[in-house]
Amino acid sequence: MIKKNIYKWHRIASLIIALPLFLWALSGFLHPIMTNLRPAMKTQSLSSVTLESRNIQRPLQEVLSQNKIDSIYSVRLVHIDTNWFYQVKTSKTGSLQYISAKNGQILVRGDWLYAQYLARIFLEGPLQHDPNESHMSKQHKTEGMSSMMDCCGEATSTVLNYKRGGPISGASLVKAFDEEYKRAYCLLPVYKVAFKRSDGIRLYVETAQDRFAVAVDDTRAAFTTFFNLVH
Repeated sequence: MIKKNIYKWHRIASLIIALPLFLWALSGFLHPIMTNLRPAMKTQSLSSVTLESRNIQRPLQEVLSQNKIDSIYSVRLVHIDTNWFYQVKTSKTGSLQYISAKNGQILVRGDWLYAQYLARIFLEGPLQHDPNESHMSKQHKTEGMSSMMDCCGEATSTVLNYKRGGPISGASLVKAFDEEYKRAYCLLPVYKVAFKRSDGIRLYVETAQDRFAVAVDDTRAAFTTFFNLVH
């Protein structure tokens, strides 16, 4: 009788031990699947754009002086569609500011807007415009719109009122790794830009160097959760 009980508990213990080993082995097979289970992107980098002299109407020193900025940590030129901005960082841990290269005005919530502009290009490719848009832009200028509306207002409208592709449901700054945006993705801080689509896709982008970090849709998120449980 004792021997029979020993065999019985031995089988139970074997099953208990085998289950986590099976799940761990299964996760090994799932790992390459998870690596390749990625939402389709049009691109993961920005194509180079020729910078023409007419795009830079105000030199850097002039716009810095206009905005009472005495020193900078870094600066580079970026564009939102056809409007160019100095992307300025005044300290190592400071936020990015966007100053128009046309009139020296600061683009309100510039980094938030630029993150959405980048995410849309990564997901859908370069912006495409209605043929009438350029005509309307010229018409507005001839009707006496301010230079601020010509650049900062135009850039804001390009991001927030773009009619093609999936609408953006939200964009938020991520300063720490979490369950979805893991340490393996390396880049911080990044913006999480969510699109209003059936797959619930969200892109993580870094604005300081125009870098794509990762894209996550509902399928990838569910698979990652399952992988973490069995691993």
